[in-house]
Amino acid sequence: MLYFPALRNRSTIKAMADDLHALKDDMNAFIVGHGMQQFRAYVTEDMQTVMWDSGDNTDAWKDFVELAKASGMAFLTVSDDILDKDDLEFLLERLQNSSTSSDEELDEARWLRTHVGRVGFVQLGFSYHGTMFLYEVATDWYERYQQLLDSADDFGSILLDEHDQADERIGLFRCLMPPGHVGSSSPSGQANPGAALLPGDQDEGTERDTGQQVQCGCGYAHAAVADRVAEY
Repeated sequence: MLYFPALRNRSTIKAMADDLHALKDDMNAFIVGHGMQQFRAYVTEDMQTVMWDSGDNTDAWKDFVELAKASGMAFLTVSDDILDKDDLEFLLERLQNSSTSSDEELDEARWLRTHVGRVGFVQLGFSYHGTMFLYEVATDWYERYQQLLDSADDFGSILLDEHDQADERIGLFRCLMPPGHVGSSSPSGQANPGAALLPGDQDEGTERDTGQQVQCGCGYAHAAVADRVAEY
């Protein structure tokens, strides 16, 4: 199963059918019938692209193929996507573990099980003078599937952000500790504050006797670290 996070923002044509298997087979036969080959690949928005606007013409893909042939193309890029059971179950698991998912989203994800094994998306493309010209068609359920993937992906991004912030907090608190403080102890096993104030450590993270501020080992001045900690 492919993941197209920007699919719903593109000029993708909505299909009337719930399964594009027959349409895909017709496209393959039409392309071969025009003497062109197929290059199996999905073209992303990272490239310079122009989308085909077919209006109400459901057979506009034929005009697209004929245009590619008239432009001297030897092949077209072709990509299609089938809803896979394992991919759908993985999406359900992520939505169930998300604190931001609604009951409606879970119900819609379960409903998608009726479409497992069906083709929900087809893309044709050809390159001309550095620009990719594309024709895309997708079913309604496939576009909803992509939206649910976006929702699950947003939840994963939130978890990563929270993890990064937690790591930063730990690092800042460590910066406030004088060098040598952590893990230093007296023979009795008690923490030894004096171990943190060795002369060689002054330039590494302590303040001089004159009160002059120096940098912590993490690159922050003590006052700056305190300000950052206060934000949390």
